[in-house]
Amino acid sequence: LTNNVYTPSLLDTTNNALSISPGNRYVKIILNTTGICPNVADTFKLHVKQPPIVTAGANSVICANNPSVQLQGDVYGATNQGVWNVLIPGSGSFVSGINTFTPMYQLSPTDTTLNQLHFVLTSTNNAGCNAVSDTVTIGINKAPLVKASAINPIIRCSNNATVSLNGTISGTTTSTGIWQTGGSGVFLPNN
Repeated sequence: LTNNVYTPSLLDTTNNALSISPGNRYVKIILNTTGICPNVADTFKLHVKQPPIVTAGANSVICANNPSVQLQGDVYGATNQGVWNVLIPGSGSFVSGINTFTPMYQLSPTDTTLNQLHFVLTSTNNAGCNAVSDTVTIGINKAPLVKASAINPIIRCSNNATVSLNGTISGTTTSTGIWQTGGSGVFLPNN
């Protein structure tokens, strides 16, 4: 049987390790004759390259009212090139291009209404290897909604100027806030 398929094992693929001298980073493939005549053989060397290794970075969370994402990816091994994509329904834009490992992505108004976006970094110019991809997920917290008072402005006399504060913060995972003033009065309790 002279037409066959050879699938390298994991051990074969580690023959590309830097600890092995370059002249020995191969698997020898031999075709031998069989039958009643004396055996004749021919060989060739199969060099198994390391495939691209892709990391799209760590998952993270942003807030919808700060609608930009700094991605941090890397590609190495058979290539050091890659391209970023945002999966549908993402509709923003890559401000600094899709062919850099640290692009800035600007969320569209539609993106800010989503709970998360998925970004894919895929290796390119793979030197004969199959492309490899990795995905990073960016969670999107809703923008906080802050209401200091239902009445604005509040008018008080200087001899009865104390104001009971009852503001609300909603729309996000943040459920607390801090009071500040442009005046010189004090908050009780302290904020």
